[in-house]
Amino acid sequence: KQWYQRRVRAFGDKWQRTKSEEINKNLKEQGEKYQSILTNARNADKIVREKFESNFRAIEILSKDESELVGSIPAGGAQSLSSDGQKAVATLKSFMDQIKLLKGERDSLEQKFKSGGDTEEIIEKFSQLNTESNLFNDEALSTEHLEKTYGSLRAAVDDSIKSQDEMIAKITCANDEFVQSKSGTTSDPRSDLIKELASGYDAFIELLGNLAEGTKFYNNLTKILTTSQSHVDD
Repeated sequence: KQWYQRRVRAFGDKWQRTKSEEINKNLKEQGEKYQSILTNARNADKIVREKFESNFRAIEILSKDESELVGSIPAGGAQSLSSDGQKAVATLKSFMDQIKLLKGERDSLEQKFKSGGDTEEIIEKFSQLNTESNLFNDEALSTEHLEKTYGSLRAAVDDSIKSQDEMIAKITCANDEFVQSKSGTTSDPRSDLIKELASGYDAFIELLGNLAEGTKFYNNLTKILTTSQSHVDD
């Protein structure tokens, strides 16, 4: 612009060329447009870089082979609990084993009840008494036979029920101790890392998309800027 004004002062009305600001108007508008595009691109690049840096550890772990990846994840289950929690888990497992034994005893008692004892004996007894006399106490005889056949089984059932009630009380107490031990734990390293890896995987997929878009964008922008540079040179 200053160059143009000097020429006007030097040549006066003889200087008929178009003003430089009018000639360069389109180039200036394009320059401002490209500058805005580059500013937005830099901001986008910053966001992508921050996303990569914040998920770098997870992406690095996920890039390992399977054995190294598994080895990077903290042990789960009782091993990740406090000492009180591990004791509670061991106690609960012991009670579960006792429950299995109790169930096995119940199944055995059920089979004995189903077998019904020696029915031939009571039939023979009834027939004998009926032949000897019609006057005999069939109810008392039946009660005597049932007590003889099922009395010990009934006692075993009562003992089993008592053991079950005691076991339920012990399991409830052990479970309360387990819950209390977990309530004092602020975090689970295994669970936290798995969440971090899941988030890192999602971020990695997004970054791949960002890189593909960025590569396409800069390739197109390079062509546009090269064309604009040739216009400026002209």
